[in-house]
Amino acid sequence: MTACITAQETITAEPEKWVEVGIDNNRGVYKVTKNGREYDAAYYSVKLEGEKTVIKFADKGEFTVHAYVPAPILPSLSVAPQLNPAYHQALVKYVAAKKRFATNRRDPVGMDLMAEFYRLADDADDTIKRMKKKNARIPARPFR
Repeated sequence: MTACITAQETITAEPEKWVEVGIDNNRGVYKVTKNGREYDAAYYSVKLEGEKTVIKFADKGEFTVHAYVPAPILPSLSVAPQLNPAYHQALVKYVAAKKRFATNRRDPVGMDLMAEFYRLADDADDTIKRMKKKNARIPARPFR
């Protein structure tokens, strides 16, 4: 989930009243926190009303709505993806693996590259989670 572009907004809500979410995305995956803890999805609803996204909570309080937005599809290979730099090495391994699989689905080098992709993606995810807790800058890995 941390590979996606994120946005957040704090909302003060009354029980069972629809409130507009000011995040500029209506295609996101939402997570809600209250007092720093994840708020159970069974106690809130999200829906679209025209171009607006609205949310309703079961109880009163101040909630933080997090929207996880998938990065846009790249129009060409010359455009850099809008993902955190921690994922760039994983993407390189993935593209290399897909290139190897184009000619042979059982290519051993492609299998190794795909395993490396999963390892790097997991490492990047862990790094981002750890750095978000520290509120620190995430360094990009140098190319190997």
